[in-house]
Amino acid sequence: MSKNPLVTETNPANTPGSFEVPKDFIPMSAATLRLDTPVIPGYHLHWFRGDAGRINRAQRAGYQFVDQDEVDINNFDLGGDAKTSGNTDLGSRISITSGDEVDRAGQPTRMYLMKCSNHLYELGQKDLIGQNESLADVLRSGRVGLNANGEAIQDVNARYTKGKPSDLFTRKSWRA
Repeated sequence: MSKNPLVTETNPANTPGSFEVPKDFIPMSAATLRLDTPVIPGYHLHWFRGDAGRINRAQRAGYQFVDQDEVDINNFDLGGDAKTSGNTDLGSRISITSGDEVDRAGQPTRMYLMKCSNHLYELGQKDLIGQNESLADVLRSGRVGLNANGEAIQDVNARYTKGKPSDLFTRKSWRA
């Protein structure tokens, strides 16, 4: 059997080193996070469910809406251009549908991207750590339920504990 002289083993159009990888190349095997956003220097970013009470509380805590010109988010549009932003808000804010709930009008719940200055965010985190540490101190001391249900202090002191309570909670240092 003779070989066809027009058929070659390799395609001459695909010479080694002639193909450039696009700068926005992401392999299909790479994990992608739906809510992943680029970093805005000096700010902590967080997605908030779009109900009025939650957004109002976030604004009182120092959060502001992120505008379209500040970040590009992941695009999960099946029929759209992959290079466009994944924002689905008709206004200037960044928002997407949450995909898990509908509101009273039957519309999908939206999630809004908001930013808070790192200073205010760290202040809130220190307060949260203080609350957690006070609870952990109570648990470490073995005095959970102190004076609960009219219990006298003599009863609390007479409780049996086998040795010192185990140290379940270790204090974490806050990055300043």
